[in-house]
Amino acid sequence: MIEVRHWAPGSVQATAEFERVIELHRQSKATLGPLPFAAFEEAGKQGRLIVGTVDGDIRGYVLYGTPRHHTVKLVHVAVDKESRKSGLAKAMVEFAIASHPGRSTVTAHCRADYGVDGFWQSLDMTPSSERAGRARAGSTLTIWTRRIGPRDLLEDALYASSRYLAVLDSNVIIDLYASDAVERHDRQESVGLAEDWISDLVDRSYSPEVNVDINRFPI
Repeated sequence: MIEVRHWAPGSVQATAEFERVIELHRQSKATLGPLPFAAFEEAGKQGRLIVGTVDGDIRGYVLYGTPRHHTVKLVHVAVDKESRKSGLAKAMVEFAIASHPGRSTVTAHCRADYGVDGFWQSLDMTPSSERAGRARAGSTLTIWTRRIGPRDLLEDALYASSRYLAVLDSNVIIDLYASDAVERHDRQESVGLAEDWISDLVDRSYSPEVNVDINRFPI
């Protein structure tokens, strides 16, 4: 049975649980990166350290921050090897989100070469942008995001529009924005959707899944 809760620094079992969290961090340090004990302790004091148990044993943790008034930033999501694909990671992330109902976005930064895109997708997150990492040899961080909470004013306006809503798939988006050097079959038909007269008839949108496909495509 899976249970998720915030780590309680004042509890009787706090020390043993903290040591287990540190152990889990060591096991996955290659992909989580270094983080001092003080950072774990501070996150725990501020209620930003979540532990997940399977049948009473701590098998995972989530350490997160709230850097802006609208964001939940996942710093670490760790689950031991035996408990992966059990739903524990998703349960912990959902618990973090539920603990901050006023937030509108959950985000995470992860090196693109770690090969864990499928994990972030399993949390209903999509790649939104990239930035340079800190590795000496050079690295790229993919920024994964997920919208949470109610729609914003622009989304409300879109859904309230009397015009038809056209949801563009990945192929159309790539046709419209890929480099001209990239050869795309039937690209000209997609480009026609950008004509002004089309804009007067429909509102255009796209599924978040488009970001996943574009992340795989060399634009």
